[in-house]
Amino acid sequence: MLVTFAVARGIHSYAVNNLYTYTTEHEVYLSLGQIDANDIAEMVYIVNADSSVITHLEEYRDQNKRFINYVMPASLFVSEVPMHIPDGKVPTHEWPSNKDQSRYKIIFSLVHFGPDGQAKDQDILLKAVNKTPVLEVWIDRTSKSIEKIFRPSSDNYYEGMPVPVF
Repeated sequence: MLVTFAVARGIHSYAVNNLYTYTTEHEVYLSLGQIDANDIAEMVYIVNADSSVITHLEEYRDQNKRFINYVMPASLFVSEVPMHIPDGKVPTHEWPSNKDQSRYKIIFSLVHFGPDGQAKDQDILLKAVNKTPVLEVWIDRTSKSIEKIFRPSSDNYYEGMPVPVF
């Protein structure tokens, strides 16, 4: 059984190390599709330069808080990542074939850790046990501007059910 556990942890670690991410000490930006870390960093810069986003996230800025922030095309709606679902749209696991590379969104999620405690950098993904969405930001990469900002939905479809953190 110990060997099985060790193998499972090894696979988990391998998976985390092969995700499309951009990492800071307190945040992991996790793309749901293939994208270069420099492209994610560019979007992070756009978001961090916007005063409205800064104001919305201010209450969560604390040296002891960690985030997993999901990055995806604005036209992708995945049920396991709490996000704004426009009327008429249905969550899916299909990558949009007509994805617009200029329009992306970032869903900021506060991380909850288990008894092992805090983590930083890429280890946030390894030690996170749950997440709470705090903000969704839509980005127009062409104009380098924020298109929309949403507070988390009150729809708790997966409330109490274990879902992947990444």
